Amino acid sequence: RPFRFSFEKEPEGFGQSSEFVYGPRTSVVAILTQDDIPEITPSNLTLSAARENEITLTWNPPVGKETNGEITGYQLLCYQDLDNTTEFEALVDISVATIRSLEASKSYMCKVRAGTSAGFGEEFSDTTLVTTCPENTNRISASSPCIANAGFFLTTDGEAKPCESEVSEVALSSSACSTSGLSVTDLDLEAGFWRASVSDFQEILPCPRAAFCQKTSAVSPGEPESVQCSENHRGTYCFSCEEGFSLSLLDGCRECTETTLKDHQSNFVILLVCLGMFILFCLSFVGVAAWRSINSSSTGFCNNIIEKLNFGAFSVKLRILESFLQVLFAFQVVLYIDAPSSFITDILNSIANLDLGLLAYSFRVECAVPFNHYAS
Repeated sequence: RPFRFSFEKEPEGFGQSSEFVYGPRTSVVAILTQDDIPEITPSNLTLSAARENEITLTWNPPVGKETNGEITGYQLLCYQDLDNTTEFEALVDISVATIRSLEASKSYMCKVRAGTSAGFGEEFSDTTLVTTCPENTNRISASSPCIANAGFFLTTDGEAKPCESEVSEVALSSSACSTSGLSVTDLDLEAGFWRASVSDFQEILPCPRAAFCQKTSAVSPGEPESVQCSENHRGTYCFSCEEGFSLSLLDGCRECTETTLKDHQSNFVILLVCLGMFILFCLSFVGVAAWRSINSSSTGFCNNIIEKLNFGAFSVKLRILESFLQVLFAFQVVLYIDAPSSFITDILNSIANLDLGLLAYSFRVECAVPFNHYAS
């Protein structure tokens, strides 16, 4: 051990009365023993940072006389299997080291020992189990989770996906992925898009009416869908309104004032009267056709009615027309064609797609009959 000794000669009987008188003492001689390998190990080996292919660990240097000299370096070893067949080594002269060229999402057992000029000690520290992060993620401590790197976001499965994708180029705001640590629930959407689920990035869809989804926002679990919607809008695709408001496809959700409500109720009564008259006309037509067939033979009564009404040909033509209108208006939505709205096109669109909300808007009865085609 490196002990320091001092030697000096004292005459026999020094300090006692004597008849002899002695001269001055000799000079002090210092003797330093050589270093030996440490008999004590570093302590508190801890993960301080991790990425997909590297880990950084820190530890406390050994202290006390068991160091057997001045600590000049450390040897850090990490291995993936219990047989130590594949070791990763780092030799450093400070109490921090980084091991590189590791595999992502793998666990490694690490240990460290100290050394003096005489060599490394025979004993290693206690083994510490550490885990690398998945690809494109990192963490800053052993207790913190792996977070996405800048330009990526974490899915609910813990996978880091790049923000530069076919969907995100149009759906995400320009600053959505400028920082690290983002998850799928933190992504800000551009106005005009709607998130169907906070857990699936691929369910970010364009709003059929972009004006209804004008908020650039993220959605966290437990938050209402209305955080994505324009003022007074809510629900799927923001196609519903808060209480006391009605949906206008041109102006969005408008307040149903007392005057507006009375006007729409009057329109609704008129619409019901017209619909009743149309039904009476149809019934009259069927009745006339039936009366004219009474004079024919009883066996051909039903056949004569069907022949005169020609329901089969009419239904085929109606289905063809409906299919054509559905395809036409579907192309308008898919290709983002903002066609000018008119009473005729709105009526055809609502009939083809069975959109009662659009039908109510077309006849200006939405405050009296609040329908929502996209209600969840």
